[in-house]
Amino acid sequence: MLALGAVAAVLVPYLALGGASFEPTPVADPCVTREWRDPDDPQAVLEQIVLSTLDGAACELGVTREDLVIAVKDEASLD
Repeated sequence: MLALGAVAAVLVPYLALGGASFEPTPVADPCVTREWRDPDDPQAVLEQIVLSTLDGAACELGVTREDLVIAVKDEASLD
């Protein structure tokens, strides 16, 4: 009974706050130009450059940026 109460305590607010209608954010098209931010530090500048470079490579290959990163990390998927 305690377990059912715990499930209800989590599930009811989740559903009441719209959890049943959740849709994940779609993956961005790497070929669409993204607006550059105004970075405050060198790390943010480097992050922006790396992400832009990944977008360009992913666009050329016809894949998403996320798929490209996963493929580079996993040598077996590069074959």
